[in-house]
Amino acid sequence: MASLPQESPGRAAVSPPARLKDPRRWVRRSDRIARAVITIGGLAVIVAVLLILVQILAEALPLWRRAEAREQAALRFATAEDDPVFLAFPDPYRETYVVLRSSGLFQQVDRKTARVLRTVRVPDTQGWRISSAERIGGRDEMALGLEDGRILLVEGRVRVEFGERGRIIDFSLRPVDQIQVLPEGRSVRFAAAAAASGGSVLLGSSGESDLFFTWVPQPEESDFPGQEVTATPVPELHDLSGRLQGARVTALAVSESGSEAVVATDRGFFLPITIDEVGAATIESPVFVEASPAPITATAFLLGGQSVVFGDARGRVSSWFRVRSPDNPSLRVYRRIHVFDPMPSGVATIGISTRNKVFTTADQKGRLWLRHNTSERTLVRLPGTGAPTRDAGIAPQGNGLFVVTENGLLRDFALSNPHPETTLKTLFGKVWYEGYDQAEFVWQSTGGTDDFEPKFSLTPLIYGTLKATFYALLFAIPTAIAAALYASLFAPARVRRLVKPVVEIMAALPSVVIGFLAGLWLAPRVERATAGTLLLFPMIPLLVLACALTVRALPRRVASRITPTREMAILVGLVVFAVWLAFSLGPIVERVIFGGDFKAWLFSSFEERYDPRNSLVIGFAMGFAVIPIIFTISEDAFSNVPAHLSAASLALGASRWQTAVRVVLPTASPGVFSAVMIGFGRAVGETMIVLMATGNTPIMDWSIFNGMRTLSANIAVEIPEAPFGGTLYRVLFLASALLFVMTFAVNTAAEIVRQRLRRKYEFI
Repeated sequence: MASLPQESPGRAAVSPPARLKDPRRWVRRSDRIARAVITIGGLAVIVAVLLILVQILAEALPLWRRAEAREQAALRFATAEDDPVFLAFPDPYRETYVVLRSSGLFQQVDRKTARVLRTVRVPDTQGWRISSAERIGGRDEMALGLEDGRILLVEGRVRVEFGERGRIIDFSLRPVDQIQVLPEGRSVRFAAAAAASGGSVLLGSSGESDLFFTWVPQPEESDFPGQEVTATPVPELHDLSGRLQGARVTALAVSESGSEAVVATDRGFFLPITIDEVGAATIESPVFVEASPAPITATAFLLGGQSVVFGDARGRVSSWFRVRSPDNPSLRVYRRIHVFDPMPSGVATIGISTRNKVFTTADQKGRLWLRHNTSERTLVRLPGTGAPTRDAGIAPQGNGLFVVTENGLLRDFALSNPHPETTLKTLFGKVWYEGYDQAEFVWQSTGGTDDFEPKFSLTPLIYGTLKATFYALLFAIPTAIAAALYASLFAPARVRRLVKPVVEIMAALPSVVIGFLAGLWLAPRVERATAGTLLLFPMIPLLVLACALTVRALPRRVASRITPTREMAILVGLVVFAVWLAFSLGPIVERVIFGGDFKAWLFSSFEERYDPRNSLVIGFAMGFAVIPIIFTISEDAFSNVPAHLSAASLALGASRWQTAVRVVLPTASPGVFSAVMIGFGRAVGETMIVLMATGNTPIMDWSIFNGMRTLSANIAVEIPEAPFGGTLYRVLFLASALLFVMTFAVNTAAEIVRQRLRRKYEFI
């Protein structure tokens, strides 16, 4: 038995370095570090995505914050029984209220202390008491009816000045005009007025079966600057009582522009009146507000003068505006559009907002409800005190409400109403907007005037997103998959080495460059040669198919001479020839079939207008951006199919084409499907191409000859102009959340389908 070697007695044993004792320890440590880094990085990505989603939702969720109102002050006028309050309105800062008493006194009252700060007497009353009062359009002008049959037009202005002692709020009154509307001795119970372009419109009634109309022309101005007015036109009074059919007048309203007026009656119908530029009034046929009529007790035109709101003695509330008559499209008639929750008792007064389509209704028990016209929502319901309502309204800045009752109590409420126009219906359903003949999906966030009714339907944007994606993928999917199949199975190696990098370089092109070229270079050329462009779609496949059938019919001896390189050259040349032939035949086809003008034929036959920046251009441009993604992933999937499967198919007698279609394509289908879904996500989120290459019109039409507006393009267009924290701002964040949800849902469904395809075509 051999003995173990002995160490030399004079030499100490040298131990190896610590790192050489157990090299696996360092490998395990490196693995743990790598695993920790990868785990932390992956979790960080997930957390970052979740935080982005949380931030988007945090900005969008306040859209559903409910309106809130809380009572802040209650002012009582002890002499209200003998000297009732007819009218009240706050200053812009809600520090004071201005009230009008029946005795003809305007009183400016401090909201917190109820102290009278200023008293102004209405001029020219001649001792007569105020019998009615109406603010014109909720603004500074007022129409005051007197017991002697006159209407006084006055301007009551609240001025805010800033001095050394802070904010100073002052009220001043200026007489404008006075008109004898009713015969002397008949009290004006209802009065309505408006300043039109050529004069002023006045309506008056004593509350019986009488109605008088007058037009007060503007004074004629002198032709010479600084000279006095040459003449004062005399208003002409028109007695319209005969059109009431014996009904008593219960409410009057004139639109802010003075072109429309309505006369409400105790029989439940109203008379529409149109007033032209020279003051001629045309009374239309009576219109019943409800199927079961009840006396109409209150009416008012909303901001903009298109919608008019009615409230009746049963508490029912509805709004109306003019639409085209089905029998005569040139005639516009009133139609009930929105119906609101009824109040417990009869509606006493209606107050309008000067900022949006919000209005208040107050009933005979002092209850005050805040409503929004477009969304038909009842935003706030405030209980009453039991006393009948004299006046009610909304503060100028929309941050307060008030109601005045007959017992002299003025209640003031602070209001928080950030997003009255947003509901699931207004965001995703059909809404009947002012000026439209039916309910539609509309996106129009801004308008030319403050009277504009915002339209925030996201449905046209979702529709446009899917439309743009559909046309882009319709062009990209067959092109990219066919190219990937050819490059991986049929193309020579040197061609494959050239084609794949070139296609991948396409993915590096900035989308803004593609959009710029599509909008300014491609769109005009497609417009000039629309027929030729449309001929490309049948021409290229037919010529390629004809060439393939021709090659297949050639004798084997001749066909064997066509090498893959020559095959590629023939294919490219054939595509170029097909493009040339399509554009050459385009003018001939347009002249013979479409009468020389395809766009005119399109409009005359289908009433379809041709938009130069349309879905056809988007299909080419965005498809060009999506092709590299689908091509690269699909080519990798085809190339990774095991060679023995293809070899077995060929050995069994299948052709290369049969092998590609029946073996390679099904086996690689999970990867191809993933490529298509990634391309879908790329198309859904594309912004610059659709922004620059379409007309950005949010319409709902699948026609290839008009454009669209997508969610992403809409965000890019609107966000610079959206006020921070406003409704538009938050709706855009909601659109972002929808994009997130759409891509998440598509990717989830794609992963489920991919896993099933993988299990179905799994190979060993």
